[in-house]
Amino acid sequence: MVRKMSMRSRSRQLYDLGRLYLLPGTLLAVYAGVASYSELTFSKSVKTFFAALLLNFVFFSPNDVFDRETDRRNERKGTMFEGLVKEKGFPEAVALTGILISYLVALISGGFLGLSLAAVTTASVLYSVPPVRLKTRPPFDSIINGLGVFFIFSTGVAIAGGSLSDVISGAYWFSAIGAGFHVLLAAPDIEADREAGLKTTAMYLGWRGSVITAQLIILTALVFEQWSILTRNFLIINLVGLSLMWKKWDKQNLIRIIFLGGLTMIVYLAYYAFSRGIV
Repeated sequence: MVRKMSMRSRSRQLYDLGRLYLLPGTLLAVYAGVASYSELTFSKSVKTFFAALLLNFVFFSPNDVFDRETDRRNERKGTMFEGLVKEKGFPEAVALTGILISYLVALISGGFLGLSLAAVTTASVLYSVPPVRLKTRPPFDSIINGLGVFFIFSTGVAIAGGSLSDVISGAYWFSAIGAGFHVLLAAPDIEADREAGLKTTAMYLGWRGSVITAQLIILTALVFEQWSILTRNFLIINLVGLSLMWKKWDKQNLIRIIFLGGLTMIVYLAYYAFSRGIV
């Protein structure tokens, strides 16, 4: 009986450390990279799934391990969506294993795929792991996340057989938007981060300043990039929808707004891939 509970606990920790509730979004982001270059074959589909699964653990588990103490002061942690790392040993092993496997796969793969995987992994380490720990060095906390978004997309391009020159210009803009959304999503943690002695870009900008920053990046992208009708409409919806967050909502309503935004992104990425011939 004890062993069964232990296995359940480990499974829950794996789910939390890999943020597996976000796996559909990561999977579709890699799919979008594939779709921007070629159609999806069975072989590419298998590679895409395992790449996305690996990237989830690489991107999130080091952060949760080194934020153990800070997260205990954060009321958003310990929910069904964001777990709380309470013990030592197993979480560190998961994070280290993910990083080592990613670097190993990058080394074996070589080329642009190896570069993309190694870049995402390095970005995660630089963001979370002391002594560099860029998450405490604004504005690099958001910039490094934007770079991570870019190389997650480029992983899909590489799986499809493309190179850096084949990455569409919109991916660079989405990387900037990803950096803006990192600022935005860090805003609810301002008080918890301040109590823990952490510094973030969101802390300097404040709640409304963080929201407006994300909106300004989207607006700039809309002005300077020739988007498809689908992507332009998606960005406009986000630009307008973010105005809901000018007000500082209570926890329950904030989670609803974030969930709605995440669902909108998943629907967009899914349709983007489908519209390019991926079924």
